[in-house]
Amino acid sequence: ADVLGAIDEEIAAVAAGVGDDEVDRVVTSLVSTHLRELDNVLERAMQLAMLEQQRGEAEMVNELPALLAGVTADSVAAAAGRWLAGPGRAVLEVVPGGAA
Repeated sequence: ADVLGAIDEEIAAVAAGVGDDEVDRVVTSLVSTHLRELDNVLERAMQLAMLEQQRGEAEMVNELPALLAGVTADSVAAAAGRWLAGPGRAVLEVVPGGAA
């Protein structure tokens, strides 16, 4: 329960708002990683396949940097409040050695 409480606190903090500088730092890191991974032919093929399978849009591989650049601090807070907080989540409790 302590871990769940800590997660709830962090989600509440993000939903309350994050700084533009933090979002910019994370977006820059994600875009940099994405572009670096595309240098590897196998990784590029895997991303193309994943985007085609999940979205029906393999070409999105080239659109991701611009999409990520459109992320704002407000959109992060709104997404955290809508999708991560509240009773709509599932919690899996793993008990080592427990009965199956």
